[in-house]
Amino acid sequence: QLTNISRDILTDRKINRCYLPRDEMCATDLDNAKMLIGRAEHYYESASRGLDALPFWVRVPLRISLYVYREIGMQLMNRTVYPVREVVSLGRKVMLIFPFFHSNFTETNDLNLCSTEMLIAKNKTPPKMF
Repeated sequence: QLTNISRDILTDRKINRCYLPRDEMCATDLDNAKMLIGRAEHYYESASRGLDALPFWVRVPLRISLYVYREIGMQLMNRTVYPVREVVSLGRKVMLIFPFFHSNFTETNDLNLCSTEMLIAKNKTPPKMF
């Protein structure tokens, strides 16, 4: 939810919606988004560890969602101007998902998916968090 809120700050403001506590709001929409993404990072790491305890058929779609939504946050963190709506391209989604499918299907029959930290190390350096 934090990623969705951060991604839609501008759109929500245009229709008079705000999901941020007033006492925590920053000067710009982009700063607000980055603040939320910084908070979300803790939950992504925690969720990544917890997913391994779930059954295979539950773990796979949740892991894919985690990777894609985390990437939305990472893209926002690297922005200097707030976008209309941040999205992850199909090509980038394939790049995010392919490593764990490839490594896990060639080494084991179970999808014991790699950690978020390993995925980041393979694809890009994580941004500095607040």
